[in-house]
Amino acid sequence: MAFIICDDHNLDVEADGVDNAVAKQLMLTDEKAGATALEKEIIAFGKIHRHCNIRILAG
Repeated sequence: MAFIICDDHNLDVEADGVDNAVAKQLMLTDEKAGATALEKEIIAFGKIHRHCNIRILAG
């Protein structure tokens, strides 16, 4: 489980079942064929916040 936190906007995504490395990779991805709802949420969060101050913490 990973917690992805945008410190600039005080927002976060709880990525249950996703480890830190995968969460980071998804944050930098623009799209993924066959993505799950959670993966789509992480990708969308990444598109908006990838240039912000981000922390990815293990849960």
